[in-house]
Amino acid sequence: MPKKLNTDSILNELEGASAFFTRQPTPPETEPETKLEKSPIKTERSNGSTERSNRTVQPNTSTQAKTRSVLAEIETPLDSPAKRTTSRYSFEIYDDQKQTLEEVLYLYKKKTGRKLSSSRIIRDALDEFLDILLEKLKES
Repeated sequence: MPKKLNTDSILNELEGASAFFTRQPTPPETEPETKLEKSPIKTERSNGSTERSNRTVQPNTSTQAKTRSVLAEIETPLDSPAKRTTSRYSFEIYDDQKQTLEEVLYLYKKKTGRKLSSSRIIRDALDEFLDILLEKLKES
């Protein structure tokens, strides 16, 4: 004769009558502090039709403080650098640049004992280069 499972007692346990399976109070839902105004933006497809996407009206500008560069951290390490938002893009680099990046990563790890990402080095280099380029372009 097969055993029958007492489903009533299991339901009772799961519904809150058990000391082991207590329900956690659900926190009240709160709205985000800042709501971005959204407006539909029309984009034209290659076949001539248009599609709407919900983009924020406010641009994603970098108003946050600049993060410390890797160069500054070699001498004086900082535990928690300032956060800036990142986006993923795909760019090509030269083979010799990749080899130099790998050498820098190795030497940084050897000198400081900490890991470093290629992306971080490229972001730091881009910050420096863009500042110089903007100055030169504004002089013209």
